[in-house]
Amino acid sequence: MKRIISLFVILCLVVISYPKSQYQKNDHVIYKVRKEKENYEIEFTFMDHIGNLIPLELKLNLKKTNIDIEKFGLPRDFLKPYQQTPEVEAKRAKQLKEGLFKLSGNTVEIDYSAVVNYYAPVYCKPIANSLIESLRSKGLDTRHHRIEIAMKFVQDIPYAIPDTYEGKKYTGGALSPAEVLVEGYGDCDSKTMLFVGILAYMINPDDIIFVGVTNHMLAAIKNEPVPGGVFFKYKGDKYYLAETAGPGRYAFGEEGKNYKKNAKINPLNFTNKIEVPPT
Repeated sequence: MKRIISLFVILCLVVISYPKSQYQKNDHVIYKVRKEKENYEIEFTFMDHIGNLIPLELKLNLKKTNIDIEKFGLPRDFLKPYQQTPEVEAKRAKQLKEGLFKLSGNTVEIDYSAVVNYYAPVYCKPIANSLIESLRSKGLDTRHHRIEIAMKFVQDIPYAIPDTYEGKKYTGGALSPAEVLVEGYGDCDSKTMLFVGILAYMINPDDIIFVGVTNHMLAAIKNEPVPGGVFFKYKGDKYYLAETAGPGRYAFGEEGKNYKKNAKINPLNFTNKIEVPPT
């Protein structure tokens, strides 16, 4: 017998949705995006963790970037009731995988690891390399400095909350890392995915987890004790908070205003082949 299934949806752990017009930017930040014939050209000036203004320029192939932005999300009618048949289930499973989402029980969720694995090699690795080079030029290339500068890069990207739907797509109120860079803003989960993608090329990605707390998303990093730092225990290890939503510029281990003790942990399953540059 065919059954009608209706899905309960968690919008990326954000219960209350706000328009993306609620835009916040730190005064020292410059973020400009130009759409040229073949590329998106991005100029971003942010402040690192020791107070230096760092100008970065990124060039993203326009055609590929647009294709990659379009990849993230599900057809708008995916969340409607449907008839459960093998053919329909197979189609829906394919849509989930291709759109970088997953089912957790009967809940539709962003597959954070899949998003990071898909976007990180093209959009995050060049940023990681630039940040490492900036640290090396100052004689500061340590694990702790890598975490801090990656946090400041992402924190300084202007903050705003995307719409739940973009055109014909359901995106769960998040932007992919590629779209954060092109649009020049993001919210907690959007910026956390970008941050994790960058940091995965700066430290051992096995040390990074996603942390979902009430109405919020952030990352945490396995680390030696951070003086005064706040941490989660996961599989016997301490994972210190890395709050990157911004515009607040929290230090590694510092408790942000949205921090809650109860958390849903999602480990990063990073499958890309990498060689993290030695410190």
